[in-house]
Amino acid sequence: EISVFGLIIDTPNSCKKYISDGTYTITQKNKDAYFISLKDKCLLDSCCNKLYLTSFVKESGVLMPYGEYFEDTYFNLMLWNKFSKCAVFDDCYYHYLQRKESSLTKSFKYGKLKTLKERVSLMFSVTKGLESFLYYYYVKYVLSFLCDSFLSSANITPKERHTLIKEEINCPKFKNAAKKAKAITKSGRVLIFFARSSFYSLIYLFLKLSCFVKY
Repeated sequence: EISVFGLIIDTPNSCKKYISDGTYTITQKNKDAYFISLKDKCLLDSCCNKLYLTSFVKESGVLMPYGEYFEDTYFNLMLWNKFSKCAVFDDCYYHYLQRKESSLTKSFKYGKLKTLKERVSLMFSVTKGLESFLYYYYVKYVLSFLCDSFLSSANITPKERHTLIKEEINCPKFKNAAKKAKAITKSGRVLIFFARSSFYSLIYLFLKLSCFVKY
């Protein structure tokens, strides 16, 4: 019902190729074993690198949420427990070209964080046994959002930024997620290290530098 391919993400600062480790078939019995791999390789969230059987989508009743951020992530997560077979191919058939200042990812909007947290909650509901990795994504999403507050285009004052960062990193849910989080990449483990820090100035500096490196 679903076919997943690799993709090329071409931005003003970099060009990266995301591809699976091979060609294989995912079923409801083994889907959780492949979830993190697809997610970490940026192959899970987007609809651009997938083909869907029309009858399957219609029968599922799943629709993209109108007017929400990351609507394609919601769509794919809602289908995760519904397909009988999902084919993954190690070929690239989609080339995403991001023009300067054209992407939602390079923007600071307060509504994004609420939606990102909702997407993590949905990931928890459609998977089993992946809690430590999903806590990592919760931490990653929160820090990525806070990182974007340093964009020159962000409509936020330094005082508001400090208040926002302190509120999020001192939130019990964030602290719990940082404590339980587990990453499979070196960059992910570095992110968790800073998320667990008790020194606000260190986290603040990490976010500021991350914004510079990211954009």
